[in-house]
Amino acid sequence: MAFDFSMNSLKNSFFDTDAILSAAQKEYRKVASRFGAFARRRIKSSLKYRSGKSKPGEPPHVHRATRGYTKAKKAKDGTVSKQRVSPLRELVFFAYDRETESVVVGPVKFGSGSAPGRLEHGGAGTFKDSDSGEVKRGVYAARPFVKPAGDAEAAAGKFLKG
Repeated sequence: MAFDFSMNSLKNSFFDTDAILSAAQKEYRKVASRFGAFARRRIKSSLKYRSGKSKPGEPPHVHRATRGYTKAKKAKDGTVSKQRVSPLRELVFFAYDRETESVVVGPVKFGSGSAPGRLEHGGAGTFKDSDSGEVKRGVYAARPFVKPAGDAEAAAGKFLKG
């Protein structure tokens, strides 16, 4: 029995590296996207509609917008009405970034653009007093809601199943 030890026959006996890498990347994208979807859902569910302020260190309470930001709500009889919603809660999205091969989860910028970041990390900023209308400066305590949700989803590992 003769054995062919030519370079081509040896090379063909190994795994197809490109096919394996392609399949692994496809599966990684699927798992990362699933993680983003689960984290987004957890973020939105941690933002509760309640009056007043939340305690520092807890997720912020959200409030229904006074203008704009409405969502259609369909009743059982088929009629559609508009319901005021929180822009913070409704503008939470996720996206898979192919360039960095990572998933980004969190609220998009709205209004002045600094509110979501200031809620998550805290810090100094300005705000408009709702009673007097004057602009005031203040220091905000952190009320993280994105990082705890991501950490909880990573620990739960539900996105790996399925």
